[in-house]
Amino acid sequence: MKLWTDIIKPTFILSVIIAFIVGAVVFAYENTRIDGSEISPEVMEKAQKLLNSDQPLERQEGKFGKFVPYILKAIDGSGYVVKTEVYGYNKNEPIQMFIVLNNEKVVLNIEIINHKETPNKASLAFTNNFFDQFIGKTGKFAAKENIDAVSGATISSKAVISGVNYALEALESIHLEEV
Repeated sequence: MKLWTDIIKPTFILSVIIAFIVGAVVFAYENTRIDGSEISPEVMEKAQKLLNSDQPLERQEGKFGKFVPYILKAIDGSGYVVKTEVYGYNKNEPIQMFIVLNNEKVVLNIEIINHKETPNKASLAFTNNFFDQFIGKTGKFAAKENIDAVSGATISSKAVISGVNYALEALESIHLEEV
């Protein structure tokens, strides 16, 4: 029995084939993944209210990264509602948020849609006092630099900060495509 021709060479070739197939499957999944969920009329209405717009919102096309399932744009051009899903203390269920931004990428509002964070901790972070630090501002946000994380809810606070940053990055990708 020749070790190279009988065992090592076929094992190597099979490993290369498997790696190629796995890579092709991952590539296909990432490039054809669709959110798949229709946006309900209730969610659209909530997004319109957050944007203070009576105009319809339209879903923007594109891939915005794994933390931004979709972006809604006001038809009248008044701004955007970006849905983000980020992980805080609970690594199994994301914090779902709407980040409301105007055309200059200034944060107008933040709304937690759903979360499974520890209730007493999340109630500290998911308050207007914390969210007010973002309102009227744009740019990259960071704990200890331009945002004060909530003591006792640092992980949830940092998740919200990440969600806002993901929303801004996703909106930047739309603006780059429009240019």
